[in-house]
Amino acid sequence: MPHLINVLGPNLMLYAQQQFAGPNVNWYYMDTTALPTEDGDYAGSLSHLIFKHDKGPISNLFDPALMVLLSVLDAEGQKLGELYRIRLGMITRTPYRVTHDPHIDDGRPHRTGLFYVIDSDGDTLIYNERSESAKYTVQESVAPVANTWHTFDGAHFHSSQSPIKHDKRIVLTYNYTVA
Repeated sequence: MPHLINVLGPNLMLYAQQQFAGPNVNWYYMDTTALPTEDGDYAGSLSHLIFKHDKGPISNLFDPALMVLLSVLDAEGQKLGELYRIRLGMITRTPYRVTHDPHIDDGRPHRTGLFYVIDSDGDTLIYNERSESAKYTVQESVAPVANTWHTFDGAHFHSSQSPIKHDKRIVLTYNYTVA
């Protein structure tokens, strides 16, 4: 599972943080973070959808978000195939750790890439399971460290966790293929 540190140079990272964690992002509250059936305290999160395969770019954040993905693919020696979705997500601090429901982002074969915009806590849990399960087993736990990238097979169920030490956790999530 590729994990890249310091994906962007200092100037581009500052620009990315201004774009994705600045006051000009239009955040939209969702009652659930992962699934419509998710319930319980602190199930909600904030979201900003940037790109959908069937609609194309739907946010002024598309160009800087694409820049991050292309920088990663260049570093990996890969070429972008299909882009299915780019979503900017923010989870705010909770008084105790909340693990959101395991889910997959898209049913098509794809890669899921995560770019952590700021330092935070509240890991991303990637499970061994590739279908719904009564019990999920953690394959990998990824800490949200600014300017890091992590990619995994999008068929694996995964979950986000809420931060308890930081005010917020901001992650760009990409669903895509490589050519």
